[in-house]
Amino acid sequence: ISARDAISDNRETLALRGAAAGEYVLEVVRAPGGGPARGTISLSVGSSRRSVPFSFDGPRATVARINLRLREVLVPVQNWR
Repeated sequence: ISARDAISDNRETLALRGAAAGEYVLEVVRAPGGGPARGTISLSVGSSRRSVPFSFDGPRATVARINLRLREVLVPVQNWR
């Protein structure tokens, strides 16, 4: 896992590289007592992109469940000699 802008008040970037196939749960967590929070999470997995809006008033909220499947694809080589 790598992170960028982890101490920012308005944005953070996390990356999970080389993840194994399986189910992942995306949660938003913060310290108690902060009041309601809302925002949008931008997900990029391979060539797929999704924006997931969220809002919550508590210490944590489940925002998304991600089922990651790996698929092998045989691609023909162009101009093979």
